[in-house]
Amino acid sequence: MRLTLLKKTGCILSMTMVLAMVTLLPATPAFSHGEAKAQHGGQIQSRHDLAVELVRHSESIELHLTDHGDAIDPTGWQGQVTVLAAGEKRDIPLVVTGQTLSAGLSLPDGAKVVVSLTNPQQQRFLFRYSW
Repeated sequence: MRLTLLKKTGCILSMTMVLAMVTLLPATPAFSHGEAKAQHGGQIQSRHDLAVELVRHSESIELHLTDHGDAIDPTGWQGQVTVLAAGEKRDIPLVVTGQTLSAGLSLPDGAKVVVSLTNPQQQRFLFRYSW
């Protein structure tokens, strides 16, 4: 009787551990390609294979687009930057400037920034940054 109880208890514990592991498995992040690193001194956000580095200059911002570390030509991309700062909201369109998307604006400290991008295939991406 005692041995049967131990077998049942062991089986229940094993099943509990398997359920716990299966439940926690989706919560672990996937790092198959590694984390994107900022190459231009800005902040970087990633979605799927796209990494966008937002670089803040005194009177403008630049967005550098990469796919697994390789630069993406921004031709055909569209987007806008929404800036929330000092209780005000501003929407500024992005323009292609060489190998970047850019906008003429100054980002103050404490600003919250949302970048909305659409690629040439009409896929949309949102990125959030804080300064």
